[in-house]
Amino acid sequence: MDENGLVFERGDRIAVPCGVLHFAKEEPMPPRAWVERAYNVVRWTEKAKGGHFAAWEEPEVFAADVREFVAPLRDGFPAKASTRITSAGLRD
Repeated sequence: MDENGLVFERGDRIAVPCGVLHFAKEEPMPPRAWVERAYNVVRWTEKAKGGHFAAWEEPEVFAADVREFVAPLRDGFPAKASTRITSAGLRD
């Protein structure tokens, strides 16, 4: 990867789990195979409608997909011992 972080050399890879939510009108979008060469894609979702402003256009769909992506990762990334998350999702 170069200093701008935009160019991947053969074998460069981002190991952090990545989720992709592709809405139909979101362009340009590289092919999945290209994305998977450089990123650890653990979730790939295609939606028939929506576009560049997907979180605004399809908020329920967007939020549900983010929740589904994060759910299996939650146990792997525990909060700091000094941070407690309440049932309402608030930190105290």
